[in-house]
Amino acid sequence: MLDWAEERANLNIQYVFPFPFREMQSLRKQNIVEKKDISVLELLQTCHNETRSMDFLEQPDCKVLFVMDRIDIFQGKLDFKNTPVVTDIEAVIPLDSLLAVKILRHTKTPPTIYTLCHMPFCCWIVAMVYERGFHNDDDYGNEPPQDNKWTDMDQVFMLKLGRLALKLLDNNRSVFYEEELKEYSLPVREKAWWSGLCAELARAIPKDKPVFCFTHLSFLEFMAAHYIFTFRLEERNVLDQSYRVTELFKEHSLVDMYRKAVDRYLSAPVGQYDLFLRFLCDLSMTLNYGLLRGMLFPHNAPPLKGLEDVVRLLTKRKDSAGPERQANLSECLRQLEESED
Repeated sequence: MLDWAEERANLNIQYVFPFPFREMQSLRKQNIVEKKDISVLELLQTCHNETRSMDFLEQPDCKVLFVMDRIDIFQGKLDFKNTPVVTDIEAVIPLDSLLAVKILRHTKTPPTIYTLCHMPFCCWIVAMVYERGFHNDDDYGNEPPQDNKWTDMDQVFMLKLGRLALKLLDNNRSVFYEEELKEYSLPVREKAWWSGLCAELARAIPKDKPVFCFTHLSFLEFMAAHYIFTFRLEERNVLDQSYRVTELFKEHSLVDMYRKAVDRYLSAPVGQYDLFLRFLCDLSMTLNYGLLRGMLFPHNAPPLKGLEDVVRLLTKRKDSAGPERQANLSECLRQLEESED
């Protein structure tokens, strides 16, 4: 979308409209209650009120791109049966398509990356990184470079940002203010913005105080999950609000952390903790746990124990959960069971 807005790509497209699925999910529930159908044009006008006077959108020569933002939280059934699939290995296809097949195959290997790629911004990052990797085999080979510039200060910064993210998630908020950055000793308008994780929202009035947000809600939920999981490695369960300072170094089992996380997930509105729980399960996977040592986690982080207990817990909770929760819990179970394999 940024490349299009800056006229660097897709110049044949005249308009780009995001469909925010968090709002569309609420609209869908309302229409089910009212037994009301809605057309695509009506949906567009509901999400983007300014299009009500743009009748030329219906013209055949008007090219429009719709971005499905956060489609992963949509609870309705999606029918992809009519999507064309190429199965002939001798079929001639452009090089870009061959490269896309490689990128998709690698993207699906770590579920965390695959989940993040539900949003276009992460798709763009992954595509750029993998494209460079596949085009520079002499530099990368089959393994990534062994050295990196990840420092202890970076890890501390990620934990502080994760603590702020958990606070926002618990309060079902998406924006924060400068005083909260100072409260968590975060560098104001520095590293968080260079990293692309946070951004400052435009002010309606110049005198208004600055308002900030994570560049996407998925980043907020991932940072909160990372914060929880990192403290678990230090045998602290920050989800247990009853612990005291003297209990910080008391051992907590892995299943205790997940029990608290699932309790929060089930007691909150649908959608509030969905991706948070998925990311928490992703981070417990043996594959991701090993890859992230030395970066998000310490090099000497102990091996995880008790994943089988977590699987039993999630299975039990899934069986007793409502239908609107079962799909997400099933995906969490799939990730953990793959980790055991």
